[in-house]
Amino acid sequence: MGPEPTESARGVPCADGPGRPAAGGEPGPASVPLVSAVVFTLGLSGLAVSAYVWHKQVTTGPVLCLGDGCARVIRSPYGRLLGVPNGALGVAYFGLAALVPLFLSRFAEAWLLLRAATVVALVLYAYLTYLQLAVIRALCVWCLTSAALTVALFLST
Repeated sequence: MGPEPTESARGVPCADGPGRPAAGGEPGPASVPLVSAVVFTLGLSGLAVSAYVWHKQVTTGPVLCLGDGCARVIRSPYGRLLGVPNGALGVAYFGLAALVPLFLSRFAEAWLLLRAATVVALVLYAYLTYLQLAVIRALCVWCLTSAALTVALFLST
């Protein structure tokens, strides 16, 4: 038996660890350093936005925004899912997105988890954007930024 290859046939580091290609024999997103960097940057950006939103959901201070739309949206009854502030959910999701390329990039399952979480986040953001437009009748720039970052993550993973 010869030495285990450290790179895939395409000359790209393998996704499941040294010498082990991802499921299906193809390298996962982590095998491309640019993709990992993009996912990490998007995750970190979303983490910052979500942390700010979460902070403003649990405090009574003013919300930095154009007009009063952000405060109306963030502090509306739709600002929580099953009692959990949407900002906290965003921190968890974007935290996962930032951590996967850093610590879990060798495991295809971590990328699959991120993809699944991203699909759930997309559905939730679509619903929340509808609520902003049709029910609350106010737009939150922070919330729309989170939604845009989620779309970018979906396209990146």
